[in-house]
Amino acid sequence: MRKIKTAKRFCSLTERDYEVFKNLWKWKMLSTSALHVMLFKNCSPDVCYNRLRKLERRGYITSIYLDTLKGFIWTLNTRGYKSCRPLLPDLVQNGYKSEHKEHDFWVTVVHQSGFLSKTPDNYRTISEQQLRRIDPDHLKEWIPSPDLHRPDGYWYYTNGVDKKSITSLEVEFSQKNRSAFSNTISFYEHCTQINNVVWVVKNTSFGKRIVSKVKDGIQSENQIHFVFKLDHIVDQGWNAKSFASTGESKTINQILFEDSLEEVIKLSSASMVESMTDFRRIPNKNNNLNKS
Repeated sequence: MRKIKTAKRFCSLTERDYEVFKNLWKWKMLSTSALHVMLFKNCSPDVCYNRLRKLERRGYITSIYLDTLKGFIWTLNTRGYKSCRPLLPDLVQNGYKSEHKEHDFWVTVVHQSGFLSKTPDNYRTISEQQLRRIDPDHLKEWIPSPDLHRPDGYWYYTNGVDKKSITSLEVEFSQKNRSAFSNTISFYEHCTQINNVVWVVKNTSFGKRIVSKVKDGIQSENQIHFVFKLDHIVDQGWNAKSFASTGESKTINQILFEDSLEEVIKLSSASMVESMTDFRRIPNKNNNLNKS
């Protein structure tokens, strides 16, 4: 009787493979192009894709097609999560999956695109996944308690001496009920350690209503709220300018990098957003892989 060949499940994992798993856990989903820039920058896109495919065949990760995005993105599988779990901080909630895939993908684009190739030494990012699942005792001391409110993430800057800045991210594609929004505003009103809040919306009128409600509920001049349109960020990256705010209109670059704008602005161009939103399985190839 002829033997039926079965796929080998064993795969010798490298340090970079574990970085793939940890980044897919933190950011929930990433395109091939984004992973290439982040972790395979010294390799060709072919090498990056072939390694990801090998990890997929061994059951560590998977590529899924999202109709709303018209393309493929990579996510963790259970085996990949279990492999990187010992490398993660203590968790109060096990898990890795996205509950709202389109929303979570765009959160990652806004949050990480400027730091895709490199995160400057004085900056840190905390994702929604980390806020949701890491034991609060193991979160950085500067992070407001996620029990009070869990935004879509934080950017943190410190010069290591006498200056620090916390910027919160809120990506809102649908209007919250009045009670939920009031609770969010109350959180920011009392959380004076947050310096800036970046809101991202699809609809201009919705964004203007957010600013109006913020002005009614928050009197502090030390906390500034900025509202951006998603399509502006997709077109211009962190160089997009807020269309509504409680203060002077700024770009995300200007909000985050006031002291080092010239140094960091090169990392925050629209080209990084293009990398994150290149949904082809192999970047830089005009082929039909999106449908295979």
